[in-house]
Amino acid sequence: MRHIHSISLLLLLVISPSTFSAEWPGPTKEGYELPNGWRITPVGKSVETNDLILNLVPTPDGRG
Repeated sequence: MRHIHSISLLLLLVISPSTFSAEWPGPTKEGYELPNGWRITPVGKSVETNDLILNLVPTPDGRG
């Protein structure tokens, strides 16, 4: 009985990845793919940053 459970688990682990979608969440040409399959797109200008920016305060001249 234990042998049957082990073989069943092995088959499940081997077969399962082939049934999943090849697309992963992340940036796409159309915007950003979310884990639930939805896509979002930025409304305004998108700016690349190297890190998580916290405590950003805009200045009167608009430079940051």
